Amino acid sequence: MRSVLLLCITLALAYLLYDTVDYLGAQSSIDLRHYRIMAQAAPAFLQHEDAPFVYRPLPPWIAGIVGRLVGGDVNGFFVATIIVVLVGAYSVKLFLQKHGVLEPTSTMLASVSILSPSVFGGSVFNPFQLTDAMGIALIVLGLMALENESWIMFGLCLLLGALTRETVLLLVPLAVLKRNTMLMLACIPAIAVAVGIREWAIVHNEGWTLWGNLEIYIQKAASAKVWYRILINAFAPISLLPLAVASVSWKTVKRHAPVFILAAIIGTSVFVGADVERLLGPAFIAVALAAGTILDKILHRRFLIILTIVLALTPLFHPAYSRFDVFTKEASYAVSFLCTVALAIVTFFTYRLEVSSSSLSRQ
Repeated sequence: MRSVLLLCITLALAYLLYDTVDYLGAQSSIDLRHYRIMAQAAPAFLQHEDAPFVYRPLPPWIAGIVGRLVGGDVNGFFVATIIVVLVGAYSVKLFLQKHGVLEPTSTMLASVSILSPSVFGGSVFNPFQLTDAMGIALIVLGLMALENESWIMFGLCLLLGALTRETVLLLVPLAVLKRNTMLMLACIPAIAVAVGIREWAIVHNEGWTLWGNLEIYIQKAASAKVWYRILINAFAPISLLPLAVASVSWKTVKRHAPVFILAAIIGTSVFVGADVERLLGPAFIAVALAAGTILDKILHRRFLIILTIVLALTPLFHPAYSRFDVFTKEASYAVSFLCTVALAIVTFFTYRLEVSSSSLSRQ
């Protein structure tokens, strides 16, 4: 119960610091326009819309149903986002604990997922991107079901994922690698739904395809700025923690290989879309697992846990989504980088000092 309260407090803090997307003004014509139209059609599923939005009917449908109870589609998206973000963050906490991360550390990292613009924070700023938060939550729940070989739960997560966001279906290769017949059979309904919805939908932009997007966005691989955003900015300030104590991280990778294989597969999605950090959101669980395992090796980790939460607030001051004009865009990137490097350095030296002290005490 204490961890749930802390996550609720973190979410309230995120709403205090994040601005809200200008859904009636300058940003009213972006993706959210399509999701709003789909939500307004509830309880029916809208068949005519642009791709890929029409392939993701479940989140806007839920927002539309909730909106009928709370005064319109906008309120529906806000309420549904709050619920999904809390469920998703708590799922991250459970996932990390299941993989050996201690309760205080796992709660802190789940809080970071709420604050991070790349994970659940993006949906706090733009609740009409409910599909992002739902996709991450379903991937985390589906991965736990996969590891437990709970084929019914795994199949349900995949099925909902097929109606939510294509990224969830990246769990299918892991089911094949596991060579569990029931898990592989559980993939069939979701794959059938994903194919069926593309036959059912009547898209306005008929030329849209994932392969077409790949041809457009693969050029991002040549950009140093894009690689900076992938490797450092996406999950600041914990991005470099796995490198701070690489020996521990490598053991974590070998022990929980499927988690990191999934993260690598998710990483390729950056090159089939316009965004960078937001597309990497589900990979957060891999970075958090490596970071949490390292922090738990440090006896005096309370200071590091507090420091991580404090530094996790800095990306929220990016001018694109901050409620307060503190930094320019360039300054925001610089501060985020410095905080990420600082946390990695402090963690490295704290770990080394404890190891040295432990060695001396044995002599």
